[in-house]
Amino acid sequence: MSDDLLLNPRTNTNGTNNLTKWRRSISKSDIKSERIKFIGEDSIKVDNGVWRSLDGTRQFRVVESDYFGRHGIGSPLVPNTPHVHFEFLGMPNTGGNKLKVLKNVHVPLK
Repeated sequence: MSDDLLLNPRTNTNGTNNLTKWRRSISKSDIKSERIKFIGEDSIKVDNGVWRSLDGTRQFRVVESDYFGRHGIGSPLVPNTPHVHFEFLGMPNTGGNKLKVLKNVHVPLK
């Protein structure tokens, strides 16, 4: 995978499978350890609140609006829910320059 693709903070979310794990929640104090478990110790920060595994297959995201619950998650939508994202990535479509988010798992914060 090229560095340009790996380091591009933009992703393609067309067709993403969005899931919400209501039976699981993580505390705000455990965010860093959960990120490391999911994407590894040697991950790279590609943007504010966005880290990616070195192989480009997984991404952990918790931007300010997620952390403070400025929007909802789930279907039906539960408004104002603080959460993090565990994302599974795939290669872009032919000619594309953004990794594709295949699955986005929302996990609420306690």
